[in-house]
Amino acid sequence: MITDILMGFTVASSMQNLIYCLLGVSLGLLIGILPGLGPAATIAILLPYAHLSNPISSIIMMAGIYYGSQYGGSITAILLRLPGEASAVAITSDGYALAKKGYAGAALGVSSIGSFVGGCIATICIAYFAPMLMDFALMFGAREYFALLFFGALVAVCINSESFYKGIILLCVGMMLGCIGTDVGSGHVRYNFGFLELNSGLSFITLTMGLYGVAEILFFITEKHQQSFFRMKQKKIFSAKSVRLILTSWKSVLRGSVVGSLMGILPGGGGALGSFLSYAVEKKIAGKKSLFGHGDIRGVAGPETANNAASQTSFIPMVSLGFPTNAVMALILSVIIMHGITIGPGAVKNSAELFWGLIASMFIGNIILLWMSLAMIPFLLKILYVPRVVIYTIVLLCCVYGAYYINYNVFDIYVMLLIGTLGFILKKANYEFTPLLLGFIIGPKLEENFRTFMHLNNGDVLNLLQTNISLFFYGCCLILIFYKLRDLQNK
Repeated sequence: MITDILMGFTVASSMQNLIYCLLGVSLGLLIGILPGLGPAATIAILLPYAHLSNPISSIIMMAGIYYGSQYGGSITAILLRLPGEASAVAITSDGYALAKKGYAGAALGVSSIGSFVGGCIATICIAYFAPMLMDFALMFGAREYFALLFFGALVAVCINSESFYKGIILLCVGMMLGCIGTDVGSGHVRYNFGFLELNSGLSFITLTMGLYGVAEILFFITEKHQQSFFRMKQKKIFSAKSVRLILTSWKSVLRGSVVGSLMGILPGGGGALGSFLSYAVEKKIAGKKSLFGHGDIRGVAGPETANNAASQTSFIPMVSLGFPTNAVMALILSVIIMHGITIGPGAVKNSAELFWGLIASMFIGNIILLWMSLAMIPFLLKILYVPRVVIYTIVLLCCVYGAYYINYNVFDIYVMLLIGTLGFILKKANYEFTPLLLGFIIGPKLEENFRTFMHLNNGDVLNLLQTNISLFFYGCCLILIFYKLRDLQNK
């Protein structure tokens, strides 16, 4: 294996592959920052050019776009409370709160370091533990995924929401919003309210920009005493307190690496669910006296590490089984097939240069990403000295463009403004957006796996409890409900 890894570094360190790796990471960082764009859209745009270059170089660049965008999305989440990617939603509350306290540099620093460590650990997992992790992933069917997603939804309500009842309400609202559009099973259109533009469903980008962009602007307008709040001086990233904050989060970084690496190999898991689950784990470990939601560095370190780790272990099922776990992996798989490369269980032997070259490029890409992100922090912090009126004007323009860019339709702008108004009302009522967003992500997957299970088992609901994995997750759900109800009674 050491010989294979050295061979991979020989492949990845060629001048052409280094240039493609740098280009991919740079593009990923940029599209993560810009709302409306995403790794899937960028890779789709570049597909016509992928067959013109070396297949290994193309895949190295696209991989760099993917994991680079996972970090890029956290920059706007921390500085502007506007997550550029779905996986950055989990760090928004604590990252933005740290920025308000003057520790935006520390938040960006631990985000960079966490992304680097998570990416490196995930790459080691791909190299050394891929067979074992794949055996674990293959044990998951529709029954097990339903149990996992049900547990994830419950965790979102119990951990991320101050009020259990408010969390349940928002989770259900999120699931209902996720059901808008054409039903995959029957082909019927649901809940489009007569608007043909909703036949394809709501976009996650439109939802997040409405809740975190438009709603934040409306809240800023009504809370005039906060308009000069961000003009306060930011502490330097290498100040004693900032360094101390970063050093205290090393356990969260390690835990986030493990959680993200496991979630990445599960179909439908990926960075978003990995970061949410990591945030829930960190908040539970921290206890009630922590500052989670109000500027706890662990609420940035764990989720940010998890989402980068998950983005890289997503390559395990794609390379080993030819099974893409998300849209980006499906696009990269199409590039591999387009070049006539056979992918599957024998890929490690039959396409050794591709497999080990990709792994080595991830190590190199993570080093480049760490260097770029740390070097950018002093320049990024200058954003916080710009008057908030200017910042929010730019944010609003970016949101409008991002909503329009999805389908090149003005209707999406109206939907974003409507969601933003709803988000403003919820924010005024002290509702958290996390359960709603997680419900939007999990809802369709929960329904899909439940329907698949019912179809395969002739409608026998009791078969949901037949495997040890599903029983484990349902047992965790019962324990979580028991502790939550006991806390409510104590209050």
